[in-house]
Amino acid sequence: SKTCILELLPLPSPRADNWFYKKPLSDLPELQSREKYKSEMLQFRIKEIKKLIGVCKPRRVLFYGGSSEYRDYWKKIVGCSANWKNELLYKDKKQTVYREMTLVSGIEYEILPHPTSYYIKNSDYETDRIR
Repeated sequence: SKTCILELLPLPSPRADNWFYKKPLSDLPELQSREKYKSEMLQFRIKEIKKLIGVCKPRRVLFYGGSSEYRDYWKKIVGCSANWKNELLYKDKKQTVYREMTLVSGIEYEILPHPTSYYIKNSDYETDRIR
């Protein structure tokens, strides 16, 4: 396949403030809070995703999630030397949505709004609204 989908933090959660993996579901200390999970997993996952991109050399990498927290993680994966540019995707009464893009070592990187974020619908990705 020419497509690979990875999660930065692989345990699913419907919202950042929901955490289902503590006791009684798990006795693992790193799963007792979302904060502990992130502190235990983020650096490892960032390093491994960066390594995987280096080995596979994809043409394009899409990062979903445009919050400032997640943009910082994406930029760590790409590297601090990247020169990012913003492009307005759309603006309406509820929000203004941008995409950030850069080209590093022949790989195009884009940061896009997460498909499940507020005001974003799947149809936005199926039309010209977000591309």
